[in-house]
Amino acid sequence: MTFEINMKKQTSKFSFLFRRSVIWIGLPTLLVFIYLAIVAQPSYESQAQIVVKNNDNEAMMTIPGISAGMMGSGDSSIQESYRLIEYMKSPALIQKLEDLHGLQEHYAAPEFDKFRKLSDDANFDDLVAYFQGQLRLKVSSDSSIISLSVQAFDPELAQAILTSIIEESEQAINHLNHRISLSTTGIAKRELEKTKENLTVIRQRMFEFQISREVISPEAEVQMLLLNLSELDARILSKKTELKTKAQFLREDAFELKSLQQEITGLEAQRDEEMGTLFVQDGNSIPSAARAYESLKLESEFALQSYAAALAAYETTKLEALRQEKFLLTISPPTQPINSAYPQPWRGTLTALIIILLVYGITRLVIATVLDHTI
Repeated sequence: MTFEINMKKQTSKFSFLFRRSVIWIGLPTLLVFIYLAIVAQPSYESQAQIVVKNNDNEAMMTIPGISAGMMGSGDSSIQESYRLIEYMKSPALIQKLEDLHGLQEHYAAPEFDKFRKLSDDANFDDLVAYFQGQLRLKVSSDSSIISLSVQAFDPELAQAILTSIIEESEQAINHLNHRISLSTTGIAKRELEKTKENLTVIRQRMFEFQISREVISPEAEVQMLLLNLSELDARILSKKTELKTKAQFLREDAFELKSLQQEITGLEAQRDEEMGTLFVQDGNSIPSAARAYESLKLESEFALQSYAAALAAYETTKLEALRQEKFLLTISPPTQPINSAYPQPWRGTLTALIIILLVYGITRLVIATVLDHTI
């Protein structure tokens, strides 16, 4: 009799625990399964892989159709990748995506289940937070490759959104390259233009000087005068020597001696005239013109050297700007999903069951502890 009573008590207790388990574990799990299998709106995930490449990267690994330079190099490439990720999550980019694809209209559509859709009265900040939850970004520490994916309730829209993200990111990088180029080469370019203008002005002054003095090269004119003086001196010396030699055996009134003396006198007069032309103190004289032209020539040579140095500096800064340029390369283009990424009824239900069991077990343990201390 006592045994039958104990059995009834055990059966009653077991039935009570079973009903409680069904209520607290089975029912929530069943509701989760019904929601995931019937109610939940399917969402589709488009995936892509990109990498930020610096112009100074070296060729390395092998991926079919892609040079290893796409893999990035070291901490610098990883830092650039993280900066790009921050831009992809920025409100500025999300605003552009909203203008292009109508994110709020799509994610807040009334036919989607209310547990996963965007609120109907959501503001832009709510849209930013919601879309950031639909966007998944990951950087590989080894290769600096950015893996990104976007979820949407339409597969084509998911692909279009991800394509726009990559395109806008590339434009942002191109804009950054333009700013780097202006910043790096701006000063050098202005200095180059300044030295070029200075050289042009000096060359123009030299040309105007030649036109006004009606001479191509005052230096050549001076050299010609000196050469003439040298030739005159040589002829005078030769004639005097001839006169001295013939005077030894000819009479003083001989016609030949008088002719030589007259020729020497004429040559000396011509020499005095050439000397006057060469050493006259006149601003319009050839020597004065040569001195002024020499000054202009020195200025021109200095301006030319300055221009050459500025040109070399400009080329160097252009190379430096080119080295700092970055490129966004697409390793794997955005995919158009065929199967939905969410929901996954069986997997989601199993995860929910594990969580419910943990919560139920912890709750039972807490209640039992409290009752034990109360007694």
